[in-house]
Amino acid sequence: MSWRPVALSHDVPSGVVIGTRLDGRDLAIWRAPSGVVHVWDDRCPHRGMRLSLGFLRDGNLTCPYHGWRYDAAGRCTFIPAHPELDPPGSVAVERYFATEASGVIWTGGEPEDELPELGDLDPVRTVTIHAPADAVLDAIADWDATALVQTMDDTFTALHVLAPVGAAADDLVRLAEQAGEIRDSFWMVIG
Repeated sequence: MSWRPVALSHDVPSGVVIGTRLDGRDLAIWRAPSGVVHVWDDRCPHRGMRLSLGFLRDGNLTCPYHGWRYDAAGRCTFIPAHPELDPPGSVAVERYFATEASGVIWTGGEPEDELPELGDLDPVRTVTIHAPADAVLDAIADWDATALVQTMDDTFTALHVLAPVGAAADDLVRLAEQAGEIRDSFWMVIG
C-alpha cells in the first residue's frame, strides 16, 4: 500500500487526538508533545473503546474508559486499577507508519516509500462529504485547486484542500468556501 492522506497537520496540534476512517478502518491520529504524529487503530485492546475519544497524559495516549495508557510504541504502560502492575508487552495498540509533508498527515506506506510530490503547499481545510470517492473526484475534476481525496468508506469521503505557500487570504477563504459548497451539493442530493 502506498501513502494515503488522513488529516491536515494543523488539525492535529500537540496533545490532540482525532478520529478518522480510511478504507473502512477506524483510526486515531494524535500528536505527542515532542511533535511526532501517530496513526493507530482506533480501539483500546482492553474493552474496545475508541482511543480517538481519549487524551494525553504524561505523553501517553490514555483510553477514556478505564484510563489504560499507551506509549508512543503502542505498548500499555499503566493500568489504573492495578498501578503496581507492569503490563505485559502483548497489550498493545496496532500502529501504522505515519509521516507529514506539505501540511498533510499520511499513513499506509512504508518508511522507504516515497511520498507524493506536492510542492510547497499549506493546508486550508478538510471537509467530509457524504459520497463515494469516485463521485467526489468527478465533482472536483475541473476544480482549480490542489485537493487530496481520502476514501473513508463506501459512502463517505474526506477532501483535504491545500493552497500554495503564501497564498492571499482572499484565495484561502475562496478555497474553503468552495470546499464547503462541494460538500453541501452532495448533502442536498442525498439528505
